[in-house]
Amino acid sequence: MKRKTSLLTLGLMLLTPALAGGAGAPRPAPTPVPVVTPAPAPVKPAPVAPAPAPVMPAPVSTPIVIPALPLSGGTVGTTTQTGTQTGTQSSTTTTSTVETNTTATTETTTVATDTLYDVLVTDDRFSTLRDLLSDAGLTETLMTGEYTIFAPTDEAFAAVDEEQLAVLASDPELLKRVLSYHVVGGKVAADAQNLTTVEGSALVLGDATVDATALNASNGTIYAIDRVLLPEGLVIDTTPTTEISTETTASSTTVTTTTTTATGATTTATVTATAAPLAVTISQDPRFSTLSSLITAAGLTDTLSSGDFTVFAPTNEAFAKISAADLTALRGDTTRLRALLLGHVIASRLTDTNLSTTPTLKTAQGNDLTLTTNGSTIRVGNATVLGKTEIGSSNGVIVPIDTVLMLP
Repeated sequence: MKRKTSLLTLGLMLLTPALAGGAGAPRPAPTPVPVVTPAPAPVKPAPVAPAPAPVMPAPVSTPIVIPALPLSGGTVGTTTQTGTQTGTQSSTTTTSTVETNTTATTETTTVATDTLYDVLVTDDRFSTLRDLLSDAGLTETLMTGEYTIFAPTDEAFAAVDEEQLAVLASDPELLKRVLSYHVVGGKVAADAQNLTTVEGSALVLGDATVDATALNASNGTIYAIDRVLLPEGLVIDTTPTTEISTETTASSTTVTTTTTTATGATTTATVTATAAPLAVTISQDPRFSTLSSLITAAGLTDTLSSGDFTVFAPTNEAFAKISAADLTALRGDTTRLRALLLGHVIASRLTDTNLSTTPTLKTAQGNDLTLTTNGSTIRVGNATVLGKTEIGSSNGVIVPIDTVLMLP
């Protein structure tokens, strides 16, 4: 009973406030509840990695670092520092600074583009000279050193004989000599005197006109001239070269003469003579036209048309060695002319073997001729036998020689 009374009393105590307010009384506003911002949750520290087991350090190998080099030299420095720290252990690794002073040295070769040769190339007046300088191998010379060139224009070269120019162009050493004669060492004035050329002799301008307006190059000076100069005493030989071939059979003799000029023009003449007397065979060979006329003038045509003979026959070039005045005088003196010609005649038919093995021959004039042999060269007196010796005829042999045999 006592327990029930206590529970009832407790219930009444709990209900009393609500009943005391009455049903019509206003309810007081609820007391605001303060908002409390909860403190942030503590950040859990990152798990600490366990300390590595001690490891014996490996041998330190210094890396090879090749820094980019500045173009004009400079200093290159590198520094590396790393650090690692944990809550329980810190370590610092420092790489020492290696400072390298490197100076890049570059050798630069500057090739001038306004050398003497370059100036000649760009001037249309000197196109022939430019080509000839190249042919003579003088291009490099005129791009180094210091020179003055007295340069013939194209018109100057056009005034040179065509065959002489062809000879020059075909002979590099001769061409180099002639062109070097136009070059003087150092820079000189157009009217300078007593100049020595690169060729080695004194410069003689003669009647050449020098354009005093200088063309300046990085290594010299150029003056245009209107003549091609030649060193004193130099003669450009334009004599055509002649090749003669002879073919002899029992019934005829064929002589082929090929003449080549300096310009390359070739003329070939072929003469075929049937077996005829010596005088006739000689007259049919163009090499012996002077001899043939003298045989006629001396009255020896019939003599050389009967009997067996060997004639040492001087060519036209051989007679050209005698002055025109002496040859004219010889024609006018029949007795002397006859004796001279018979001094070239042997009263028998000789062969190549006879010529190379017989030391002395008696001529139809009565004098002796000495024969000497040196290898394939046969000399008769002071003359040399030319080419194949046996040119046949019906009554003898003709042996061409390069010099007239004068009487003692």
